[in-house]
Amino acid sequence: MLRLCRLMIGMQYILIAGEGAGLPALFLRSNNIRGYCMIAIEHKGHCVLAAVVGEFTLADYHEFEQSVMYELKFHGRPNLMFDLTEMLGYTLDVVWEEIRFSREHRSDFGRIAVVTTDQWATWATWIAQLFVDSDVEVFSDAASAESWLLDAASVTP
Repeated sequence: MLRLCRLMIGMQYILIAGEGAGLPALFLRSNNIRGYCMIAIEHKGHCVLAAVVGEFTLADYHEFEQSVMYELKFHGRPNLMFDLTEMLGYTLDVVWEEIRFSREHRSDFGRIAVVTTDQWATWATWIAQLFVDSDVEVFSDAASAESWLLDAASVTP
């Protein structure tokens, strides 16, 4: 399971992603540590798992797109997860890019899981599913979402 952990260095926090209680599985790049915005992306079992912290920017979304396109090119239709539980907001250009990318790749994804407890993010997810031919579900915890995706990964063509 992709987890985000805060690590204090000096007077600033940075985030690392890890699995379980072990050492971090990957170090997250930060667009701006002071602005507290970053994205963690992990490829796992034919899934692309992304966790957003802080403000979701266009640069973050482009990084996500590149990861999805890599998975699509080399392994076929990926399952996707967005963990938005730590997202503070997003820029308008992210919305437009998400619509463009979803329409362009309408049939290229398997399952899509969105992890959030935010009412507006849930509502936006249900609207966004109009642009893709995928099974889209909203979860309140990342473990359930990841389990749902990994279960489907073994049967997704």
